[in-house]
Parts: sequence; C-alpha cells; structure tokens
Amino acid sequence: MHQAKPLFAKVVMGVLTVILYAACLLGNGFVLAVIARFKSLRTVPNILVANLSLVDLFNAAITVPPYMIYYVFEASWFKGKALGIMTSVLNRLFTILNLASMIVMLTNTYLAISFDLKYFVWKTNRKALLCVFLTWFISIVLVAISSISLFDFNLGDIHVLEYRKEIFKQGRLFVMFFMAIFLICAAVVCFLTTHEIKKKQKKVFKSFKVFVFYLDIVVFFYSVYDF
Repeated sequence: MHQAKPLFAKVVMGVLTVILYAACLLGNGFVLAVIARFKSLRTVPNILVANLSLVDLFNAAITVPPYMIYYVFEASWFKGKALGIMTSVLNRLFTILNLASMIVMLTNTYLAISFDLKYFVWKTNRKALLCVFLTWFISIVLVAISSISLFDFNLGDIHVLEYRKEIFKQGRLFVMFFMAIFLICAAVVCFLTTHEIKKKQKKVFKSFKVFVFYLDIVVFFYSVYDF
C-alpha cells in the first residue's frame, strides 16, 4: 500500500500540475491554431510540428486529469482493473506517439539537408499527412498488441496507483525496448545529419576557394592590363 501524501503536498502538486496542464493546452493549441489559420504555414516541417503538438495536446487533455485524481489527490474511489488498464494503455500510447513523432521530425531534417532540391521537389503536404497517419496507425497497433496481456492481469478492486505499479513492473521490458529503439534511431539520424552538414560545409568552402582563385586571376590580369 502506498503512503498518503500530506495535504500541503497535494495542494502544491495540484497547483503545479494545473499550471503545466494549462500551459500545455494553450501552447500546443496556439501552434495548431496558427498553422490551421495561415495557409502559407502549412508546409511539411510545420505539419510534422503540428502533429507533435496534437499528440502533446491529447496527452495533456486525456492523461493529466486521471493523474491528478489517482496520484495527486489520491481519490479512494478511483480503483479497479478497467481504470488501471485504461490509464496504463493511454500512457503507453502517447509515449510511443511522442517518440515516433520526434523520430519523423529528425528524419525530415536529415532528408532535407542530404538531398536538397530533390527532396524539396519530392515532398508534398499529402505525403506528410500520410506519414502522420502511419505514425498514429503503427503506434496504436503496437500498443494494442503489447496490451493484450494486460487483460489477464487482475489484482481485484485495488487503487489505480497500485495497479499501475504492477503493470509497469510487468511491462517495463516493453518500455525499455522502445526507449532503446528511440535512442538508437535518434543517435543514427543525428549522426547522419551532422555528417551531411559537414559535407555541405566542405563543398561550400571548396567552392569559395575556387571562386577566390578565379577572382585572383581576374584581378591579376586586370592589373597587368591596367599597367
């Protein structure tokens, strides 16, 4: 059994959670509203940013209120298998969606730097929306498959917090696996992006040296002619 928090701690945590909750809703809502309002902002990078904002907005709107009930205020009536599984599955889903959306944004940056005009010609808003759809679809399928075993998980009519602790113990390998995949993918994409930036810088520097060389030749002949 978990130890109940003092009233002062509940009030402080509640106030801080509400502030973060409001900031998340307003900030992400503002991003979505601006992109939806101005057609010129509906570019591929901004569509991916809007997707991440949408994930954060849903995450805050759906998971924070139950979190305040079962963890901050420790409501005794918030218990049972259904609520325990529901809150765990939703947290898994939005965690995977956040990680996948960030990987997609990093990959978009790499492709834009690596392929230049070819990528800018190839990419379209429709393809970006398709990528967003696949991100959501694959994440939902993965979480659904990983959560099937939770329906056999039954601890009786205990508090949701206790359910979540036990579910996390059972599913920590799932979380660790996806965190490892995310870190590896992020590291690889960041490395490739850095490598491409260095290659571009070398090309620019080489072109600049050639330009200076020919400029020196022009100046030399001009000075000879003038002499």
